[in-house]
Amino acid sequence: MTTSNGLPPATTTSIALAPLTDPAPPPDENPATALLRARAAGIVPATVVDDNHDEGEIEAPFVPCSHDAVRAAVTLLDPPSDAVVMDLGCGDGRVLVEALRYIRPQPRRQSSDGALDREHVPAARSWWRSWVPTSWAKASAPATASHADRPPARRAIGVELDRAVYDACTTHLRTVLTPTEFAHVELRCGDMYRTDLAPATHMVLYLLPSCLAKLEPRLRAWLLDKAGRVLVTVGYSVPAWTPEAVTPAGPVLMAFRYSQAGLDSRAPA
Repeated sequence: MTTSNGLPPATTTSIALAPLTDPAPPPDENPATALLRARAAGIVPATVVDDNHDEGEIEAPFVPCSHDAVRAAVTLLDPPSDAVVMDLGCGDGRVLVEALRYIRPQPRRQSSDGALDREHVPAARSWWRSWVPTSWAKASAPATASHADRPPARRAIGVELDRAVYDACTTHLRTVLTPTEFAHVELRCGDMYRTDLAPATHMVLYLLPSCLAKLEPRLRAWLLDKAGRVLVTVGYSVPAWTPEAVTPAGPVLMAFRYSQAGLDSRAPA
């Protein structure tokens, strides 16, 4: 059969298109981070537990902080062994893990001839032991206590508003931490604007400027209440505050350190 112009009639072919899907997550991504990524993409709706918030009203969107940035922030925080480190909006709990396993550098000592004592190099270089497979360690390494068998005195508190993220973070921390380490973690499912800050001696915050501005009065009162308290913010400084120290936290972010000594005790104008 041909048409008036001598050509065969046009045919219509139906093509079935496969539905668009998100790329597969990294194989080593923990469940909490995967859930947070789904939150950001809108694949999984947010669920909150605070009666004063509407469902899905999460002020700080999920932007994962790299492990390099977390290490830089905790190093700037420099919590002692008896510290209580708090993270408001703890997400997958990576700050809590780093805070528990942080080893403070020990000052080098000089021998009688003025040379540095090589036996007292900074202990912080051993932080890598908690992040690489044990098979990488040399068989001849000295038998020193590792994070797996050294009871941590330091404690960590994480606050997360999203109930599903809180549950995923709990599961993740039970997986990556030893039972002794996990016993030193307190997770709170609630609003960071109403949580009790008093138990914390040190704090790490990775929040938007608007969130930091709302928290500013409480953060100021917390810092000035007791000597020795330290706050580190990642990405943004606290509005109207002057940090006592600033350091890079990865290739893009900066970390800002505040303490009672560097904070003006006068009420803001």
